[in-house]
Amino acid sequence: MCSVAVHITPKSKRLSLHQVNRYDPTRTLTLRNRFVSDLNKRFRELRGEIRRAIVDQDVFGLSGTNGSPTTNGIGLTANVQRRAFSFPRSQDKVSSFMEWLEGQVNTTILEVRQREQIGQAIDQAWTNVYIEDTYKRGVQRARYEMKRAGYDIPSVADSGGLQAVMDIPVHADRLGLLYTRTYNELRGVTDAMDQQISRVLAQGIADGDNPMLLARKLNATISGKGIGDLGLTDTLGRYIPAERRARMIARTEVIRAHHQASIQEYRNWQVEGVRVQAEWRTAGDERVCDECDALQGEVFTLQEIEGMIPVHPQCRCFALPVPAGDVAEQRTTQDIPDEELRIQEIENQIAGKEVEHAYLFDDDGRPLMNVAGEYDNVQFTEEQWNQFKGNILTHNHPDNRSFSPLDIDVLHNSGLKQIRVATPEYTYYAEALGRNPGYGNINMRYRITTTSLQDKYFDYIDAGTMSKATVRAELSHEVWLKLAEAANIKYWRVRR
Repeated sequence: MCSVAVHITPKSKRLSLHQVNRYDPTRTLTLRNRFVSDLNKRFRELRGEIRRAIVDQDVFGLSGTNGSPTTNGIGLTANVQRRAFSFPRSQDKVSSFMEWLEGQVNTTILEVRQREQIGQAIDQAWTNVYIEDTYKRGVQRARYEMKRAGYDIPSVADSGGLQAVMDIPVHADRLGLLYTRTYNELRGVTDAMDQQISRVLAQGIADGDNPMLLARKLNATISGKGIGDLGLTDTLGRYIPAERRARMIARTEVIRAHHQASIQEYRNWQVEGVRVQAEWRTAGDERVCDECDALQGEVFTLQEIEGMIPVHPQCRCFALPVPAGDVAEQRTTQDIPDEELRIQEIENQIAGKEVEHAYLFDDDGRPLMNVAGEYDNVQFTEEQWNQFKGNILTHNHPDNRSFSPLDIDVLHNSGLKQIRVATPEYTYYAEALGRNPGYGNINMRYRITTTSLQDKYFDYIDAGTMSKATVRAELSHEVWLKLAEAANIKYWRVRR
């Protein structure tokens, strides 16, 4: 059994081994903490270089004295010449400093090292070590959980050892994509950080800040500590500093690597389905976050679950294999009825279109009508509306969202058997279960629930962990997960 590291807490708050496994289903806490610790060290080093350059070396010539290069008190001389950027024009000072800073970022936060592989020295990002370690743990954990679930598979040792398992091309390919993703996410953080620093630096020089104050402002821009009134807020008045964003990325990408490794192993051994073991919100109780709570214990196909974890930044969920012999829903082309395949074929054609297209099908998958609309709506005649009852309506949403309140109102009022939305990544489904709650009621609840959730999703955009298109999809999906009962519908989605 894998060992589990636990932070030392006051006696009354210590967790049992069972509690730790529930609090951290992936058992990657130690690895995540090591990754974050390494990031913290690198950001401290970067902030130290900035202070030494501006204060000790007076690179902008702001102190009014001409002395010899100084050190930081422990015998380390700053890696920039004294008064190196003391140009007459502020613009030249800023551009030269930012060019120097880029070099410092590349040797700390974005360091690329040489590593021996198959007898050759190749360049690899320092972050690869953590992603590779996590991925290997995911592979090992998947084998362990499959054997526990009753699957007749060999252990890692019986397969020739971990390295032999990792040499399988599909694992090497997935690992390479994860390397690139993590590095690019960090680069996005540093690019945004550079823009903020450039702005604060230009303003500080214009305001006549002394070297100590200027260095403090730049470092506050990075760490978020003592940020003061630097104007670094978005339209909602928030600011997520680079260090915090980087820590979120580190923790999130560890979970992603662990999940991708386990799902690939399940696929390699043809596991039929998985259940999700959800995280705890805190270490002291059994509450899970709403998003993960909706997944707890549910059964998903491998295709469905593959992109679902991490559910949110810093998620800790883990996908467990369905016990061998259990009946798990599988959506393979061999098992899907012909009528469903015909509907899916049309959805594949319209999912990425820039205006809405609606198709009506009967129970046998025969198309009864198709109507082209505008970016956010399709209009039907009374004659067309009268054909809806007992049939299936599917349409695309160019904005990547799930259903609108009007879609659900149409479902209830028309007598449709089912309504669907096709987007490039998912197909969303809804079926009426009972009384029509009314458009006004649904619309009001939809707006209130969306407003209550949107700040969290804006944070995901700010942290660089979700694109705007993904946020639109995930936010609208979570809204309907919460509203399904009140809207009297059965609601779900399937990854395309």
